[in-house]
Amino acid sequence: MSKTLRIVAKDIRHLWPEVLLTLALTAGFAATEHFGWQVGQSSGLRESQILSAWMNALMPLSWWLLVARAVHDESLVGDRQFWITRPYSWQRVLGAKIIFLATFILLPFLLAQCFILHQAGLHPLVVFPGLLLKLVLLFAFVLLPLLALSTVTPSLTRMLLIFLAVIIYALLAIYLTSAFGPTAPLWVPMGDRQIWAAFIFLIPVIAVAVTLLQYARRRTPISNWLLIGLIGLLTFACIGSVYVKRKVVVSFPPSASGEAPPLRMEFNPDPAYQLAAISSLPKRGVESVTLLVPIKVLGIAHSHAIDVVGKSITYEDAGGVHGTTTWYQDSRDPLVGDAQIREEIYLPQDIYRETEGKSITLHLAYAVTELEAEPMSFTTPFNEAQMDVPQNGHCFKTELFGEVNCQYAIKKPQLTRITWHLHPTCDASSSADRADEKWIGGEEASETGFSPIVSVNNILNADPLGRKTDDGEVCPGEPLTFTRYRFVRRRLVEITLPPIDPQHYLLPPRT
Repeated sequence: MSKTLRIVAKDIRHLWPEVLLTLALTAGFAATEHFGWQVGQSSGLRESQILSAWMNALMPLSWWLLVARAVHDESLVGDRQFWITRPYSWQRVLGAKIIFLATFILLPFLLAQCFILHQAGLHPLVVFPGLLLKLVLLFAFVLLPLLALSTVTPSLTRMLLIFLAVIIYALLAIYLTSAFGPTAPLWVPMGDRQIWAAFIFLIPVIAVAVTLLQYARRRTPISNWLLIGLIGLLTFACIGSVYVKRKVVVSFPPSASGEAPPLRMEFNPDPAYQLAAISSLPKRGVESVTLLVPIKVLGIAHSHAIDVVGKSITYEDAGGVHGTTTWYQDSRDPLVGDAQIREEIYLPQDIYRETEGKSITLHLAYAVTELEAEPMSFTTPFNEAQMDVPQNGHCFKTELFGEVNCQYAIKKPQLTRITWHLHPTCDASSSADRADEKWIGGEEASETGFSPIVSVNNILNADPLGRKTDDGEVCPGEPLTFTRYRFVRRRLVEITLPPIDPQHYLLPPRT
């Protein structure tokens, strides 16, 4: 152990400028992160937010510099390494590098996270396991890949060239996806997410393999091929997922025989829900047109909610023109009780033009998650200054636009329904006018950014321009009820609409 610590002490003496730079940027990140939470339009605040953004960008660059310099201090590329002629085993050298990085990157980052949480009025000890998980992810997906790249490069210049190549590759992939992908947001089914998770976790696995191979055997060509193979596998995952998304979603099976479906959906033929027929065709060059088709939602059980997470549309006309869209993401709030909705349906424009003046039959498939309200809810009076809410969070009213924003530690809250009543005025004699609600949270894992604070903005549906509307307002002391929902099951729900004329449901193009 003494030899390992001697190597650590040597690295501190050699790399003290890089160490000081890393510590300074980490401290700057902790000191300026709170500017990103503030809402306002003053020039001073905007400059502070720009400074905070710079700290978020420069801090990981300092990590890259420190990791590369630490590894290159005992170079692994070539056949003239000085350290292999000394009584130091490769295990001691590698262990010293890990201790060095943990001391000057992981530990300061953990302290910065705790400081930011304390500054936000949240409790670090309550979410300490989440903070440790964040450190593990930082080590696995940031420091380990940097460590592996440093072991196969002889200098910072060569490593910088590799980074530039990766950035160009990523930009090219983003461009091709945006140029040839669909305009509507694709939905990634649960099965695809598991496949993606398997590919993503190859990153730390390959990084560990390369690092061990370099320190134990210094086989740089083999290590390079391992890294190239990793990039190839990730590319294959990107291309393959496009085809997987077009297949049946096995994660959402249809209801079994004798099993009650989570909800029923029926076409609403009421003419009042039709849009005015549009005589002109949409402009050419638009990939798809949008229909707003009225649907009745029925059969949702008491204290249950239905979260529609994805949908696919099959269309067919009497002339035999037919097709099926890919699965699209559905961003609506969960459905509670019977409701009337206007369903957005994306129809390819060439199909719309071919079926002009004809009726088409639409078959809708929905991937839905059934949720059940937990028996205990939390109610707190509305306080414009600050109010504590469940799951280690608090909410406050901002000066700009009168929005009520919430902050949570580490991750979004479990899917939660907030309910309250609006009042025409906040006079003592004013009575509640109507009920309102907002859904926040979800099943997502911890946030992947550097900040431990997760913001949920505008939880009370304030007017985005700050104007008072006829809907009323939330008055101080108004009870806000937070009800959490838990997972019940996933199902595929299908509905076939009677033949309709698309012109009567076409969403007018924006002018």
